[in-house]
Amino acid sequence: MKIQLTGLRLQNFKQLKDLKVPFDDVQTTISGDNGTGKSSIFDAFTWLMFGKNSADEKEFNIKTLDENNNPIHKLEHKVSGMIICDGMENHLRKELREKWVKRRGFEDSEFTGHETTYFVNDVPVTQTIYKQKIDEIINENLFKLLTNPAYFNSMKWTDRREVLTKMAGVISDSDIAGDNAGLQALVALLKNKSIKELRAQLSAEKKRIKDELEKIPVCIEEQTNSKPVVEDYAAISKQIEKIELEIKSIEKQMDDKQESFKKQNEEITTKHNELNKLKNDLRDSESADKSSKNELLQQIEQKINTAKTNKQTFVRAKEQAENSIRSNETQIKVLETQVVNKRTDFETENAKVIIFDEDKFMCPSCKRPMEADDIESMKTELAANFNSNKLQVLNTIREKGKSLNNDISNLKTDNVSLSEKVELNSSKVQELDSELQNLDSEKQKAISMEDTVSEKTKQLQSQIEAFFIPVVAAINNSELREKRAVLVTEIDGLKKKLHSKEQIEAADLRIKELSEQEKVMSQQLADLERREFNIDAFNKKKIETIEQRINSKFQLVKFKMFALQINGGEDECCDCLVNGVPYSDVNTAGKVNAGLDIINALSDHYGVSVPVFIDNRESTIKIIPTNSQIINLIAVKDQPLTIQ
Repeated sequence: MKIQLTGLRLQNFKQLKDLKVPFDDVQTTISGDNGTGKSSIFDAFTWLMFGKNSADEKEFNIKTLDENNNPIHKLEHKVSGMIICDGMENHLRKELREKWVKRRGFEDSEFTGHETTYFVNDVPVTQTIYKQKIDEIINENLFKLLTNPAYFNSMKWTDRREVLTKMAGVISDSDIAGDNAGLQALVALLKNKSIKELRAQLSAEKKRIKDELEKIPVCIEEQTNSKPVVEDYAAISKQIEKIELEIKSIEKQMDDKQESFKKQNEEITTKHNELNKLKNDLRDSESADKSSKNELLQQIEQKINTAKTNKQTFVRAKEQAENSIRSNETQIKVLETQVVNKRTDFETENAKVIIFDEDKFMCPSCKRPMEADDIESMKTELAANFNSNKLQVLNTIREKGKSLNNDISNLKTDNVSLSEKVELNSSKVQELDSELQNLDSEKQKAISMEDTVSEKTKQLQSQIEAFFIPVVAAINNSELREKRAVLVTEIDGLKKKLHSKEQIEAADLRIKELSEQEKVMSQQLADLERREFNIDAFNKKKIETIEQRINSKFQLVKFKMFALQINGGEDECCDCLVNGVPYSDVNTAGKVNAGLDIINALSDHYGVSVPVFIDNRESTIKIIPTNSQIINLIAVKDQPLTIQ
């Protein structure tokens, strides 16, 4: 795919107020003095595409500045461009403007931020759709690789190496090993770790084995020196057997004494059990002697409790009756007052007479007196109604009075009955007080009764007084223990001499094991050194294969992918060489052509070409051929911005 830039328009972009830039299909030269806007055109193109400047910086100023280098506000900053991809035109436009808001109550507008709008083929779109359109044209990372000759060598060496490795294609370790059996065995080990990791592992294992090999002769010498002097082991064994028989004899004597002491203790325990049984029987007999007196006291105490309970019951009944009498008397007084009031109400109501209002006998319309017959008729009717209502009120008062007198009579009758209950309960309380006095006298007599002692109790007391338990003397085995301790010490010393035989055999066995271990570890060390040799051979072949495949992609530059270390190993790197000279030491023209050579190779690999901006083009007289569209940025002293 071929991507070409046919034109750009910059409006209020940095110092360029309104500039149209046409681009040739093959090569365009933009020249002028420093500060005339050459780099701004490159920045405008990258900002239009990816929102960054040509130095890959997202935060940079695109606003037009005044003479004091302050932004001129309320300007619209626009960049539009026509990009052709395989013959299809894509008109892109991006606009940045300030947002000003006038708040209520304030005279001036307030700056609140920026907003960016996006257009594709003059159709407004969202930022997301705009980015999707750019991604359809070309990936941002690939664009940076293909548009700027200096970009590739400005990347981290690890990123450069990753790009070149992908260009070289996959080279399997098995292909590098070929038919070499040793290298193929190495490839199997590299499935789970890198060469560097494997080399570190082998180095650690070699160090461990060498350290162990250095220790083995020292250990053999230590084992040889540690072997004790040879003794007469048969004579020592016989002496041990003789002493062991003496120890067994002493231990039997101690056991016999212990058994005799144990039997005597058992007899004493039996005696103690017999004495405890006699004491328990005595307690039971004494308790039986006291049971008759205790039983009588229990019966009296039970009668006293019953009498007290009954007395409390009658006392509560008496108090309840007295309280009811007092409550009834209070209620009778209230009711009698109400009867007196009702009698007064009756007399007052009965004394009432009708009095006629003469105004009621006037015509309501003309205010003239009514006819005499009509007046008399109305008076008769009013008098009848008055007397009827009066009679009804008097009957109500009379019935209420009767009801109150009935209630008073019932309460008085109830008090008579309650008084009888008070007298009855008082009599019962007096009777129970007398009964409690009698019971208390009976209780005191029962308490003063003497306890009886039975013949059985007397017999048990005599048996306990006559009971005898012998005392057993403690065992004294100190002399036997001392004798046994002397023999044990002697036999321990003999066993130590006998143990020297086992020490000599163990030392000889350990010396044999160490000698075998030395042979095995020496062979392991040789195997590890042979594996390291295979790693060096494999690594060298891999380096040559990878570098040849990568460098075949370029005409001018070569890449060094591995750096030789002092210890003979190789570390990964990615150093660019121009005619054998490191890229950092090459002059500007050499760096430009090296960058173009890299762009040509990457364009061939990815199948895409984009416009290439060559800054400081005045330092390079001749550039290598390229299929990409070239845009030269040339600094010319005292010359205004010129586009050719």
